[in-house]
Amino acid sequence: MTFLTKARRYYHTLRYLKPVQLFYQVRYRLSPVSSLKRIEFEGKTSEQFALLAPPREKEVIQVSGSEISVTVLNQTITFQKKINWAEERHGKLWNYQLQYADFLKQNSLPLSTKENLISDLYKWLESGKLSPEPYPASLRVMNVVRFLATNNELERKDELLDFLYSELHFLEKRLEYHLLGNHLLENGFALLMGGAFMNNQRWTKTARHIFSEEVPEQILSDGGHFERSPMYHLILLYRFLEALYYLPSDDDLHPLFLETSKKMLGWIDQMSFQNGDLAHFNDSTDGQSCSKNEIFQIARECGITDYPTTTLGESGFRRFEAGGVELLVDVSGIEPIYQPAHAHADSLSFILYYQGKPIITDPGVSTYETGERRNWERSTKAHNTVTFRDQNTAGMWDKFRVASRPGVEILKESDFGLDISLKYTLKSGELFKQTRNIEFTTGFVEITDFVNLEQAVDGRLHFHPNIRIQELTKNKVILNCGITIKFLDVHQIQQFTYKCSTGFNRRSDSIGICYTFKKNTSLRIILQST
Repeated sequence: MTFLTKARRYYHTLRYLKPVQLFYQVRYRLSPVSSLKRIEFEGKTSEQFALLAPPREKEVIQVSGSEISVTVLNQTITFQKKINWAEERHGKLWNYQLQYADFLKQNSLPLSTKENLISDLYKWLESGKLSPEPYPASLRVMNVVRFLATNNELERKDELLDFLYSELHFLEKRLEYHLLGNHLLENGFALLMGGAFMNNQRWTKTARHIFSEEVPEQILSDGGHFERSPMYHLILLYRFLEALYYLPSDDDLHPLFLETSKKMLGWIDQMSFQNGDLAHFNDSTDGQSCSKNEIFQIARECGITDYPTTTLGESGFRRFEAGGVELLVDVSGIEPIYQPAHAHADSLSFILYYQGKPIITDPGVSTYETGERRNWERSTKAHNTVTFRDQNTAGMWDKFRVASRPGVEILKESDFGLDISLKYTLKSGELFKQTRNIEFTTGFVEITDFVNLEQAVDGRLHFHPNIRIQELTKNKVILNCGITIKFLDVHQIQQFTYKCSTGFNRRSDSIGICYTFKKNTSLRIILQST
């Protein structure tokens, strides 16, 4: 890559950032934190602090003799006698998950073991063997508060209170304004919970300021979180519900959190399927958040028995449903424009279910580690849309960065379909334009694509791992689920194999089809019961 190409990439990446992000990027880089400074907690914790029970037990740690086995993100490392809390052989996200201290919610682990482990983790942070970072600190704070609030008889409670107080003090000075997005909300929830537990009004005041600014910004008018990841949406929805549970009903945040939770419930209801599956648009996969059924049960525990019927709008998705067919379509570009870390180059892609079962799916995400797999999962090629010479329709690079962005516009929409256009500048400097028309009726879905190029382009459909092809001809595909896909004006259809994500570091063998067509020809995919 030439210097000029790199310079353009950085320019198109940085030009979308907010000034506050640039300011804090510089500020934090100039003042790195090497260790957690221990401060004695001289106050008293709240005696009125009820917390939600965790939706499920996470089996993070197993102890057998001198061996300690740690399993996060479906990957296990076994340590001898002591855990290396800075372990990164499976990557940064694995280490972050280890630092969250989810083992504190593990019922199968003895209380004394949990107490010793969290104390040891804090001593690593205090000594500088592990540098404190605000995001894992936020999630760890909430786990430690839950642990201390529900276990009064702990041998090291005073020590842990000191560490918790120190960590909240660190977090208050290291809020993630350089990133914004879900990171800053997690900082706010940690300060709110920690401040309520330790009776620190300064922390709760800071949290209230974050929520007053960020909730209207991050929770869109249709109830979706603005990073457009159903997985992170569920994670944050749980935080709002948990706060509703422990905050007094007369707290001034209560109405905001109640209204926000209801809107978010309405959105996730539309972004999941009748069988409970989550739509895996952008960085989304299974096993990292509550399920749809779990989140609605938690909402009922918080006294929420109704929520608005949502019409998908500002979040950039559209839903069509009739006759056992469920269709979700991505009709937006790269959003939010200043925090696209969890975005994919998947504009105009779609997911289709039939009779409660997945047929055409999104391959999802299985890793955040730099490399071929991460690049592919974020690419246009990994989604159900059109590419020219496998080029992305957005400038995806590194693990979480995006340079150039496509222009996406809804030209027309109704209850029975829509027309969407996408424009993107190719590496050659040519303008790539795609127009996708979707017509939806009870018996079939018809998708027609037009492109402006003279050369051949490729479209792809990624099938769920349970789907097999029974018959493949030059203009027809018959699937084992009773679905036939008919093509018009295509030059060829080829089957390919791919790995579909079923969780972080879990992938299933799957198949898809790639079809080729040219300018001024249309592709029509008709899905109907045979």
